[in-house]
Amino acid sequence: MIKPGKIVKKLKELSNVLSTIVGRGFILHTSESEWGSSVLIMEKNGKAFCRTYWFNDNTSTIYFDWLSVNENERRNGIANELLNAHIEVAKIFEVETCLWVKKETWLYKWYKRKGYTDYKNYKEEKNAIWMRILPLKKANNT
Repeated sequence: MIKPGKIVKKLKELSNVLSTIVGRGFILHTSESEWGSSVLIMEKNGKAFCRTYWFNDNTSTIYFDWLSVNENERRNGIANELLNAHIEVAKIFEVETCLWVKKETWLYKWYKRKGYTDYKNYKEEKNAIWMRILPLKKANNT
């Protein structure tokens, strides 16, 4: 779990890990604010982008949002690459990953196929739900 006292160091580390994972022509922008930190990942030609972020008061969860792929570039695996990178970072840092999505959409079904499970209703939007993947704990070698 990311310790709050080490947010700046972890932001750099998380950004480096994301950069290594997505490698294939992506640009990363990091941002820190009072509420937390975020990494915006954009395909170098602007074909797609997404954001990974977390809150300073709960660093045991990272969130995924803003996924957008240019219509002409869909079905080329860019969204898969972005989401897979986010999920891989969650595994490396042993944190939960959450996102919200509208129910009864292809995105909802896609996130389910990627391993997300229903968590709780998203109160700010009708017919939307929070989904999550819980962290995998490393085996205790004692």
